[in-house]
Amino acid sequence: MLIFNRVRGMFSWASWPIGITYGFIIYLIFGNPYVGLFCAVGYIVGELFGIGDWIGRIIHPNQPLNMNDIEGRKNGIYWLVSKFADRGTVLYAYIALTLRGVWW
Repeated sequence: MLIFNRVRGMFSWASWPIGITYGFIIYLIFGNPYVGLFCAVGYIVGELFGIGDWIGRIIHPNQPLNMNDIEGRKNGIYWLVSKFADRGTVLYAYIALTLRGVWW
């Protein structure tokens, strides 16, 4: 899983083949194709809502910030992290990703 997550973090297109691979692994474990399909689709749909601006801020800290991004506003990450760091800073991105990892 760690290797899959690292690959997915490096290449955005990798969520599709990784999701299919996860689904296949679940199918092999449980022997039920519907459970495998459900897990694969769930993984892919979950990754579609990704972590774009936060990862982008760490990789390219000098690029302009997308102010229309609403990532983290519904689950409280945006509010909590704004108490510790200014939005658009690398520190903000690290804290937000840490909280997302803990809550996810």
